[in-house]
Amino acid sequence: MKKNKCKLNKRGKFAIYAFILLVILFIYICISSSIFELKQIDVDGNSKITKSDIIKIGDIETGKNIFKYNLNDVEKKLLVNPYIKYVKVSRKFPDKLVITIKENSEYAIIKEGASYIYIGENGLVLSEQKDIKNKNIPLVSGIEIKNKKLNTKIKINSEKSNDIILAIDTLKNNNMSRKIE
Repeated sequence: MKKNKCKLNKRGKFAIYAFILLVILFIYICISSSIFELKQIDVDGNSKITKSDIIKIGDIETGKNIFKYNLNDVEKKLLVNPYIKYVKVSRKFPDKLVITIKENSEYAIIKEGASYIYIGENGLVLSEQKDIKNKNIPLVSGIEIKNKKLNTKIKINSEKSNDIILAIDTLKNNNMSRKIE
């Protein structure tokens, strides 16, 4: 009777090893197969940032196997852009990546010297431009800026910096930002 138990254990071990080998073989076939080569990239929710810029920032290439992309790494790369507030990257089998984005909106423009600093919600610096591209948001002038580093909160040489940002947020939330000069 002991002999039969040993045979069952040996058969069971063999079956487990064979199953593990099949799983490894299946994963290898999936990774090396041309069926899972990236052919299409869908981007949803973008208006300020172009699809080609998103693909470039995320370091995404068509023709590469979709399993070779670490989706969390792609999301982290995209979140470096100050206009991107939220991003979710997912695979759609067999050959597609879907990127869903929520963008930061421009709340105000601060004129500093010859350039214009676009700021978003809570004083986040979105970009620095040489001219005004969006005339539908308030232009603030007469403020000296300490820190205008991208993707950080703006620092103004004033005790009232939080009041200025709060006033802009309040105007934006009450749809009054277009009514002031």
